[in-house]
Amino acid sequence: MKIINERNITRNFLNEIADSKITLGSAFVSDDAPVDGQSHSELDPDNDGYITHEDLFGHFDVDNDGVVTTDEYVDHIQYHADNPETLDHYRDDVPCNTSYNTCRTHYDNDDEILRSCITNTGATCMQSGIQALIDVLSVMKSQV
Repeated sequence: MKIINERNITRNFLNEIADSKITLGSAFVSDDAPVDGQSHSELDPDNDGYITHEDLFGHFDVDNDGVVTTDEYVDHIQYHADNPETLDHYRDDVPCNTSYNTCRTHYDNDDEILRSCITNTGATCMQSGIQALIDVLSVMKSQV
């Protein structure tokens, strides 16, 4: 399994943006001054479900000067750490994040439970068994 160094990925991304001299469009212009690391730009300003380089750059450019400094990056990360509810609207499909995270961690660490659910049915195709399990869970979710 390949280990991902998130710090290096972020550093390389910011360096790439700085080297490409990306210019910011009107989606990042705001009259409101940032407060304690708060961004003036939504993470996905056009609500297309994708975060482009420009979207991310604009989001971390806290003072809206066309440059993302290390301090701006750290301040904005700290802002979200201090205000985790600011990310809740990106998790609309999860009504209780604590329960979600607990279950997800459990099944990530012990996927044998789900594998045995599928193989105990007599399924010979794991992919089809997984799809059937997804369908059953989707029905259960809609009934809650």
